[in-house]
Amino acid sequence: MSYIKRFVDKFYFLKKGETFLVFLIFAGAFLVRLYILLNSDNYEGTAVGRATVAMDILRHPGFMANFDPAFAPLHLYLVAGALSILKDPMFTPQLVSFIFGSLLIFPFYHYVRLSFNRETAIFSSLIVCLYPLHVFHSVISTAPVTFHFFLFSSLYFFFKFKKQPSDKVAFLVLSAVFLNLACMIRYEGWVFIPLLSLLLYNNKKRHIVSFLLISMILPLVLMYLNYIRSNDPLFFLHQSDQHSRFMINFWRKSGLKWYLFNPLIAWPRILCETLNPYVVITGFCGLAYCLCKKKYLHPTIIFLTLFLIFEYKAVRQTLIFDTKYSLTLGLLLIPFCFLLLADITRIFRKKILKTAALVIFVLFVAYISIRNPYIKGPIAPTFVKEISSYLGKQATSDDRILIDYDGDEDNVYVIVLYSLLDSKQFLIVPRKIEGERKYADEKQVLNYLMEEKPRFVLYSPKGYLPEIFHFSLNRKREEEYGFIFDLVYERGAYRIYEVIPKDETRYFYGTYK
Repeated sequence: MSYIKRFVDKFYFLKKGETFLVFLIFAGAFLVRLYILLNSDNYEGTAVGRATVAMDILRHPGFMANFDPAFAPLHLYLVAGALSILKDPMFTPQLVSFIFGSLLIFPFYHYVRLSFNRETAIFSSLIVCLYPLHVFHSVISTAPVTFHFFLFSSLYFFFKFKKQPSDKVAFLVLSAVFLNLACMIRYEGWVFIPLLSLLLYNNKKRHIVSFLLISMILPLVLMYLNYIRSNDPLFFLHQSDQHSRFMINFWRKSGLKWYLFNPLIAWPRILCETLNPYVVITGFCGLAYCLCKKKYLHPTIIFLTLFLIFEYKAVRQTLIFDTKYSLTLGLLLIPFCFLLLADITRIFRKKILKTAALVIFVLFVAYISIRNPYIKGPIAPTFVKEISSYLGKQATSDDRILIDYDGDEDNVYVIVLYSLLDSKQFLIVPRKIEGERKYADEKQVLNYLMEEKPRFVLYSPKGYLPEIFHFSLNRKREEEYGFIFDLVYERGAYRIYEVIPKDETRYFYGTYK
């Protein structure tokens, strides 16, 4: 027992063991994500869609040529920069997320240590190591983990300045710089500009003004670019609201995601599904405890402000219920869980018993987390890889390809990326929505056929094209709309037809109006 106590004293309670312990936690996070990285292949629609855009940035240089007002651009350019060095469109985007996802431990730990205490920082960082949704996004090429690295770096320097405001103005400048970068990755970062400025209320006015001016540089540039492209400086916000309303209405009409009928419980429910119900419940109890005791008010205000904005937008139906958006809430909530547990375990007179109780809770949460599907590496189906490989070998840079959905929309984007072809060569079947039904836009599909002259059609019996092209599964050749469709390859849910014009005149001029 005395040996255990000496170990704890050396590496936990004494400050000289803190650096070693932080690197030990980082090593754990690194190894967990490395294992998942080596056993996954970036299979997720949004992820490979981002990787595809990054490839287009390299293929078609020019900022405005690739600028999409709907998306903050920094993450795409980080991935494109990495691809210019390591030219592997499947692995390199994963590597970017893996690096930032692992490095998050450092700014997160020091933010919690400054805003709470060292004990809470240690156990909170241990949970982040196995936060299922964070592990998942650390091995696919989406933006959240990169955003959180910059956000928590900003929060760390902000609270560092709050501790020593008189002679450490550089910390405030660094906080504003990192917040700029965070805002260029995810728009929720913009909430922190006025929020952190308000938390400087008891500082000098020049500090508040300096922080505001520096942190708004890149957001103002992005608003100006939105204005140039769409005559609306807030186009990205209006488009996001419109898309969210559309998706939420579609889910509701389709009977999907039952908690949409009560938006107020949507985000707590998502947090419980993607973090851990025990951590979430204890975390909210910790928030209530902080409010009652009037302790740790700054991090409490930060979480509650963001959470209330999420709830408000949920009620207004202007924020899509995507699990990845819950990551910010989850990371900000975790420290409150251990803050409450640490106070509860004060009933133990000996530090070793208190530490043991917290360790048992961490191990319990870790066990639950390992069973979570988000912590398993995403793998693309074999038939998707085979279809991609075939197209990559057979299609030239001038060929156009019409591709249908096969029931899993992720597969479309995976095929585009894994084929190593330019995404502009692909024509994804356009769809319409009427009531509760999605169906193919027949006129647009046939216009694609007449005007774009695709060489290949990826046809799926489970998709939308069977409504237009009534192909038999027993025939190798089909004739419709003046074209011959030769079956050249078949795997899984897809059949690849090569398109041959039966009548050259009709092929070039078209008769479908």
